[in-house]
Amino acid sequence: MSQKAWDVCYLLMRLIIAITRAGKKHLGYTMNIVLCLEGYALISLLFWAFSGFAYYVNSKQATGDPAKRDFHPAAIFMAPFWPMYLLFAAFLAMLSVIALAVFLVAFTAALVLIRKPFILVWLKKIALKIGNKLLQINTFLIRLFIPSVKPKTT
Repeated sequence: MSQKAWDVCYLLMRLIIAITRAGKKHLGYTMNIVLCLEGYALISLLFWAFSGFAYYVNSKQATGDPAKRDFHPAAIFMAPFWPMYLLFAAFLAMLSVIALAVFLVAFTAALVLIRKPFILVWLKKIALKIGNKLLQINTFLIRLFIPSVKPKTT
């Protein structure tokens, strides 16, 4: 990035900080957003610098060197998105834990509160349907690849 682009980014960040500090009386949470954005920008720049440096060092290695890897140059520009991806992955993990907890509580409550075990009957029907289809497919594959020996009749 050129110095002019860095200056523009710096001025935009300072403008955002000035606007949020001016409106801090009315919007107290905006400062937290700016701090998060500043932290994200710092971590992204750090990742970008690390990946750029690693690409530079890798490109200077000899062609026959076993430690040299074939990295695509565009991989450097994907580095700033990793913190966002990690936050998104953590968010999805938390959502899956919450969904599993809700399912376990609801399933247990349904088994305890509802006297007629329709869930178990439904599970049995589905398990038999899927199991029969799997057995049919497996039997077809076995008969396709292994010719059957006809039993002797006495």
